[in-house]
Amino acid sequence: MRRKVDELEAKTSVLSIERTELKNKLMDSETTTTYLTNTQKELEAALVEKESHINQMKENAAASNSDQTTPIK
Repeated sequence: MRRKVDELEAKTSVLSIERTELKNKLMDSETTTTYLTNTQKELEAALVEKESHINQMKENAAASNSDQTTPIK
């Protein structure tokens, strides 16, 4: 009987350690997920800004070209 109790206590100890390790891994995963989500948002915002800048440059170039092709009277 004592042997069974000792075995159960050992298993309980091992499971407790595994539980703690899994909690730590989960916290690390959540931290990584949060970091990646924030990075994605920052990159998406930068992309929108760059696209806006490109569109503005295209509009300026088109306006400049149309001004240059206007016939002189």
